[in-house]
Amino acid sequence: MDKFLKIVNEIQDSFSTVGASPDIIKLPQIVVVGSQSTGKSSVLESIVRKDFLPRGCGIVTRRPLIIQITQDLSLSQPMGSLLHDPDTWYYDFEEISREIIKNTDKVCGSNKGISHEPITIKVVSPDLPTLTLVDLPGVTKNPVGDQPDDIEKQTVDLVMKYAENPHSIILAVSPGNVDIANSEAIKIARQVDPTGERTIAVITKVDLMEKTEENMKVLQGKTLPIKLGIVGVINRNQSQIDENLSIEDSLQKESDYFRVNFSHVAAGMGTIHLTDRLCKILMPGRYGHSALI
Repeated sequence: MDKFLKIVNEIQDSFSTVGASPDIIKLPQIVVVGSQSTGKSSVLESIVRKDFLPRGCGIVTRRPLIIQITQDLSLSQPMGSLLHDPDTWYYDFEEISREIIKNTDKVCGSNKGISHEPITIKVVSPDLPTLTLVDLPGVTKNPVGDQPDDIEKQTVDLVMKYAENPHSIILAVSPGNVDIANSEAIKIARQVDPTGERTIAVITKVDLMEKTEENMKVLQGKTLPIKLGIVGVINRNQSQIDENLSIEDSLQKESDYFRVNFSHVAAGMGTIHLTDRLCKILMPGRYGHSALI
């Protein structure tokens, strides 16, 4: 699988380097879909185990962020770079966040506008599996500041551009404190993947879910026709981030919470299980991926 995904990353890089959109051909990747403030970026940071994505109010992710994770057992610590400056490697991932903000503002301006032009981030780590994920702007209902009146259409069109790729896996992120029937992520996933063959649902903020029988059925996968399953996660909240709770400690707290409060489904919940699930899903031979190479 590692060799397969490395080839995919090289193809994406080649198109980006010559100025062509990397989605001009339909490559296998995990596309992260959801509304604003659902915890999409926090899910990705927990998978990467580094704070490296911009935070704030409103639309924070304003360009597609293609995150290419590669495992390298020869390294002693993770490092990252950005495709537009491939010779600069960062061990301080906060510098990557600053570079993302700077390059987003350069293309989109500082008024919360969005762009289809992606930023490619490379993460090489001895501890992480090889995966490619795409973080997309959250679907925005109401314009703020200088945003255009059709900002909802713009964000939906951008998300659909990636989610329609038949070789992509849709990571549909919904908050646990909102009725999943009203989830924008599930709505989009159903439009492009009505049978749920390539959708995996992620329920964030499970610690805020009411422990009703209906919610138990949601976590057990008995409510929605999603073939790749449903995984509940608990990200760090803002106060925990402000208190410098590490991602590693957060993952332990997450595991403990599910073990105590959702013991009957705990084995299939949490960020570590989600990462393992994504690795298995992206094995060549699923969804026709192997036909690409």
